[in-house]
Amino acid sequence: MQLIVTVSFIVIVLFYFFAKTRWTIKDDNVRISGAFTSKQIKISDIKELRQIQSYTGEKDAEFVGLPLIEKDRIMISTSKKNYIIALRSSHKLGQAIIDRNKQVHYKAELL
Repeated sequence: MQLIVTVSFIVIVLFYFFAKTRWTIKDDNVRISGAFTSKQIKISDIKELRQIQSYTGEKDAEFVGLPLIEKDRIMISTSKKNYIIALRSSHKLGQAIIDRNKQVHYKAELL
C-alpha cells in the first residue's frame, strides 16, 4: 500500500512539472511550452493581449497549457491566429511582450 502511495505521489509531482506552462523571450520571439504543445510567436506580429476567464466562444484559437491546472489565461492575438495561454502570472508574460512591442493593445486589467 505504501508503495502505491509513493509511486502515485511521484507520478503526480512529475506530471505537475511536465504540464506546467513556461515561456521565454529571445530576440523577437516568445516561446510558450505547455504539456503537449509548444508555440513560437513573433512579438512584432502580436496585435492584442487580453485576460480571459474561459476559452468558450474562441473557436479559432489554439490553446497552450492545461486549463485544469492553470486558471490564469491570456489571449494573444496576431494578424494570423489567436492563442489562449493558460499559465500562472500571465500578467508577467503580458508585461514582457508590451515592453518589447509598445504597439500591442491591451486591457487595463492585464497590467
